[in-house]
Amino acid sequence: TTGGTGKTPMVIYLATLLERSGYKPGIVSRGYGRNSRGLIVVHDGNRLLSDVDCAGDEPYLMGKQLDNIPIIVSENRITGIKTLLANSPVNIVILDDAFQHRKVKRDIDVVMISTYDKIANYQLLPWGKLREPLRSLKRAQYVIYTKTKQFQRPHLHKIFNPYMKNSPTMSIMHPVLMKMDGAGYHKAAPIDVPVLTFCGIGNPNFFIDTVKEVGLNIAGKRIFRDHKKYNPRVLHDLSVEIQRYNCEAVVTTEKDMVKIPE
Repeated sequence: TTGGTGKTPMVIYLATLLERSGYKPGIVSRGYGRNSRGLIVVHDGNRLLSDVDCAGDEPYLMGKQLDNIPIIVSENRITGIKTLLANSPVNIVILDDAFQHRKVKRDIDVVMISTYDKIANYQLLPWGKLREPLRSLKRAQYVIYTKTKQFQRPHLHKIFNPYMKNSPTMSIMHPVLMKMDGAGYHKAAPIDVPVLTFCGIGNPNFFIDTVKEVGLNIAGKRIFRDHKKYNPRVLHDLSVEIQRYNCEAVVTTEKDMVKIPE
């Protein structure tokens, strides 16, 4: 489908898991929403080499979280892979969002399906969110249901199962509320104060519902398009919203947070 299924957290998780298992993973992404063109080395396996504007918000977030894993963005996946292999001791490549990329033969395809989406969304673009027909799931070796804790939709299995007879399925859940301070990100307890929520992601409604579910008092909210750039004017408008609603805290996504100057 289009954005909002949780591909970026899954790439980070897989890269971490593979590294802990003794592999030397590298990541190649297209870098949607970036201001640059061509091939960019986001992380060389030792340090972060790019800023968020050149890398794109999702690859940059990966680079911030993954200390020892090389990351490259390129519209040409083949060029990206060759560059990665030529400059890093990588023995396994993770392609971010490449199920529709037919020029590269993969050993394993993992497809993410959001259970938050309504049945009507499982139609082809432009009527729904599907990039290709459901029968294409037969190409996948693994199918992962995401956003399953908040919204259980068992009837979705009836829709997808005919196309996934050979694909193991699993559900992924993780803590949703993190606090950022000088020590980094860590799990935080809900706070009973007015908060402003804002985001520019593929599935903003799920984010808002999640904030409500953990018990936060949403006094104001702003929803932007995916890959939103937070320039000084936008940040000023958000500060006005904070004052208007007397907000004592701001809640956003990690993907949005990396685009806001410290």
